Amino acid sequence: MGIFSKQWNERCNKEWGRLAHQAGLSFRKASFLRWPKMEGEYRGHEVSISYGGFREYGVPFTTIRLNLPKPAEFSLAVYWYKAYSMRSIPLSMKKSLSVKEMRLTRVENPEFDELFKVKESDEAITLRIVDPPLQKKILSLKKPSLFFMLIQKNKISLEAPDAFLGNTKQLKSSVDILVDIAEKAQEI
Repeated sequence: MGIFSKQWNERCNKEWGRLAHQAGLSFRKASFLRWPKMEGEYRGHEVSISYGGFREYGVPFTTIRLNLPKPAEFSLAVYWYKAYSMRSIPLSMKKSLSVKEMRLTRVENPEFDELFKVKESDEAITLRIVDPPLQKKILSLKKPSLFFMLIQKNKISLEAPDAFLGNTKQLKSSVDILVDIAEKAQEI
């Protein structure tokens, strides 16, 4: 039960607590009985970041959620295709990807298209959101393989099979990317 170890909890509480403080989020510490969680307003958006909840493969996930002020009129998923075959996609998102209205599309950036799959319900909106600056931010992540993002209805979610211990910079970068996407989605 390594994830419940005292050392893991102490390290998580130190790193996630520091990030929560820097971002102005409230922080619930990890303990023997609870997973860590950060939440609050960040860059004008309600954000929730939590770790835990074993998925079908017995691995806990970090989940980042942003609520959109108004529901999106489209669906969009961006994920690293080598890490996320349909078998390894988080169960909570698998149903969303099988929706018939979502199609696979390319963003016309060979480097990005080679590493990531983009599924969407509106290609024009997708190309406005997943523009070259956003592609560059996603590609610059230290571990882009941990990127699985979904916009649907009134929320944006990202799930990753990692606690980002020792790499809270990547966690913050992932949150910043989701906020950038939320801002673009609300402009459309």
